[in-house]
Amino acid sequence: MTTADPAHARALRLPRDFALIAVGLDAVLLAINLAMLLLPGTDDAAQIRRAYAQAGVWILLVASTAMSWALIGGLAWSHGRQALERLGVPRVALSGGARLRFGGAWLLVLVLNHLALTPLFYELQLMFMPGGRYAEAMPRLSLGLAALLQSLVQLGGARAGAVARGPLRAAPQPLGGRRGARCARAR
Repeated sequence: MTTADPAHARALRLPRDFALIAVGLDAVLLAINLAMLLLPGTDDAAQIRRAYAQAGVWILLVASTAMSWALIGGLAWSHGRQALERLGVPRVALSGGARLRFGGAWLLVLVLNHLALTPLFYELQLMFMPGGRYAEAMPRLSLGLAALLQSLVQLGGARAGAVARGPLRAAPQPLGGRRGARCARAR
């Protein structure tokens, strides 16, 4: 009977570990953002807590978080799987610190996304929302572009950035269909 090499077994767990690292780091960032929003000493904390007490806010937050974590986990898993296929299990087993390097790179991506991309997409989206700079020049196109930019922000993992802004800080809501157009005109 042969014993399995622990380095070989650890290398085979690389895709799973990458997925857990990525989702875990995103969960920590989400927890920090929610704590910063909901703690009593912050600006508008009572108003934000009242908004978060509504089921609709939590349902959207949980659904968005679940979709984001599924995409993040799938991306990280496929990255680990590709490393195994490209380099081979023996070579991955010999390389140490892959999880630490991946965690550091993923944390850097999260921080850059939170501090740079999320505010950029948010400001760009505001330009195309009703009342924005380009909304009057392209009225039909502006709602579509605003919805597209909202989707890009959400797919980019910017849910944490949107949580950091809070639901009552003039964050635009995605508008769609006839009801959304009526709501936009009513504003």
